[in-house]
Amino acid sequence: MRRILLNFVHFIKNFKHVGAVAPSSASLVREMVKPLKKRVKGSETPIRILELGPGTGPVTREIVELMRPQDHFDIVELDQKFYKHIKDEFAGANIHVFGMNVMDFQSDQTYDFLISSIPYDQLPQELSTELWQKQMDLLRPNSFLTYFKYYKFNFIRGQFERAVVKKHCLHKSFVMMNVPPAFVYTLKF
Repeated sequence: MRRILLNFVHFIKNFKHVGAVAPSSASLVREMVKPLKKRVKGSETPIRILELGPGTGPVTREIVELMRPQDHFDIVELDQKFYKHIKDEFAGANIHVFGMNVMDFQSDQTYDFLISSIPYDQLPQELSTELWQKQMDLLRPNSFLTYFKYYKFNFIRGQFERAVVKKHCLHKSFVMMNVPPAFVYTLKF
């Protein structure tokens, strides 16, 4: 209940940074981590994971449950209250939490999985394009990027995002059991 209230209050106060009125449902979370779950079960090699915009952490929690000791997980959250919540709950030896704008985030290594809950449709188109380019630069070959769009906002506004989805979309699914319902896109690079 605390996470729901925290999410709702931040949504009302900061609509441009908080794109959800409520935390992601269990159904949406399962769909978001599906490619990661398959990879964890099918490989012994270490996996590098990046999550952008975790909010109160429903997807984060599922990722942590799937992680093995050899895996590495970086989390980037702009909102300072959400950042503190995520850091207090999840930071550890192979989990690093960064309270900053994604555009300022730097990594010396690329990632196998990028899971994003950023509200792309609430961003100016130019910033959305820059963000998409930044995300693609953080991925290694044969990596996956998973993100969602609420049903109401399912149309892809930006030309750059549209081109990326057209070229790299591996799977698109609809999750009815979420507030609001959402489409989940899985892209392979």
